Amino acid sequence: MAYYSPVELPKNIPTIVFASGSLDNGIGEKKFGVGGYGEDRADVYKGLTTHEGRTVHMGDDLFVPVGSSVFSVADGKILSFTDNAEPGDYGPTLIVEHQLDNGETIYALYGHLSRETLDGKKPGQPVRGGEKIGEVGDRSVNGGWAPHVHLQLSRVKPGVCDMPGVLSPSDFVEMKQTYPDPRAILGKIY
Repeated sequence: MAYYSPVELPKNIPTIVFASGSLDNGIGEKKFGVGGYGEDRADVYKGLTTHEGRTVHMGDDLFVPVGSSVFSVADGKILSFTDNAEPGDYGPTLIVEHQLDNGETIYALYGHLSRETLDGKKPGQPVRGGEKIGEVGDRSVNGGWAPHVHLQLSRVKPGVCDMPGVLSPSDFVEMKQTYPDPRAILGKIY
């Protein structure tokens, strides 16, 4: 099975480490960047009551301009979709169920999308790898973040259209088995 990048990224994009500051650090006018899995972002989440004590990032953040197309990373079907509209949350979110080459089922969360992304979606709707499934949202709908897509994987079927995007450092060691690094299927994107 072929795996696809969830967004089009230029070659040699910067990897941005968010160990201090905010998700806007390093993006500026470049509009492109990648924030990685497993980063401890204590300063980024400081003051967000929804993230108290949770600082380790569990997905990849792919920074692209507002309205950029978001693509399914592989063949699959839509499991769920919702607008996680609280400040600091994902905003419009899709979870797609994928069958990997090894037979494992993996669930991919695509967060910080546009509200229009949710239009016409249905649970069980098939998607093809590389198919456009949405667009990147702006701050007014994506939880208040710089424009990007948060891609997170789970080996456990989510009961709701959500996954913990950040965990406490002590939980990270155990939970990285449940929420693996997206580069396991995307390859070396940074």
